[in-house]
Amino acid sequence: MHKEQRQVEASQPSGIGHNITDPIRNKFDIYRKKFNWQYKSKEYQEKKFERFKKNLDKINKIKGNRRSKYDAQVHVTKFTDTHPQKFKVHHSGILKPNSNAARRIDSTTRKPKCKKLQWTSKHIFPEARDQLYCGSCYAISIADMILAQNRAESRNFDGHLEPLSAQYIVDCLSPPDAFQCNGGHPAQVLNQLSLCRNNKSGHCMLPKESCYKYTGENGTCRLSCPPEQVQVIAADMLDIHGQNEMDIMANLLKWGPVIGIVGISETWQFYNGSGVMRPHQCTTNQSHAVIVTGYDYTTCVPTYTVRNSWGADWGAQGYIKLEAGKNTCGIAQSN
Repeated sequence: MHKEQRQVEASQPSGIGHNITDPIRNKFDIYRKKFNWQYKSKEYQEKKFERFKKNLDKINKIKGNRRSKYDAQVHVTKFTDTHPQKFKVHHSGILKPNSNAARRIDSTTRKPKCKKLQWTSKHIFPEARDQLYCGSCYAISIADMILAQNRAESRNFDGHLEPLSAQYIVDCLSPPDAFQCNGGHPAQVLNQLSLCRNNKSGHCMLPKESCYKYTGENGTCRLSCPPEQVQVIAADMLDIHGQNEMDIMANLLKWGPVIGIVGISETWQFYNGSGVMRPHQCTTNQSHAVIVTGYDYTTCVPTYTVRNSWGADWGAQGYIKLEAGKNTCGIAQSN
């Protein structure tokens, strides 16, 4: 995948040759300045403006289709100048697995006694990351889950928190499990990591982000980080499959945050951080890896808290709530 070219003509005004009293044009100018979007040419900027107008109509339609006050709310986001289909291509990254490499867990029908759990309150995550125009959600979810599960297991909730390198996974893990910015599958990548760990060969160590920084582009694998800058892989991809969502709750309690695979929609693209994503607002056609960080069954609409990889300026500081118990967006089904 290629990173979209936005920043070229930094000082190009958008209103030249147009009615400056046009309210939509004014909204677009405000939008550009807010997110510092600078387009490669006047013609490309006009193309983005036309897409912005169409997406405003989509946002209004989604607002009109809300069924209750609890539904996810939408507004202008940094993705409002992006075609929804192009958005799904560049901001997801899950490929169908060749086999089920995830470890199957024992299913349970008993609801855990703990009705509310939130791992984000335990200081086990860095700030939400932005995958940029790279289908690396699988890599980011793996790196962040490994860090979170290790800190949860050790009960290490204090001290310095440095993310692990997702770019290393993009650059160094191989097909058919991972195809750099063209996507991958978390279960198979984790399986590849665990196999090489058991054989004591291959790429079993994840460097820290400070040594192997994220670029959002395909790169050549580097093995130059010193020993103190790497961490041994120690995490499992659990197969929380099928219709019983009690498994998600039980394993959040037992293991810590877990990876989920979801289907994204235009409501995801324009989500403003308020309300709960409900089944009628998304698809179960899974295409995107996220991390389930907690649940809450004490509210009118039970929810999962989900950590995304579209930056802290999306949603609620990079997070979204999904309705629990309804397989919302395919969160509980096999991929």
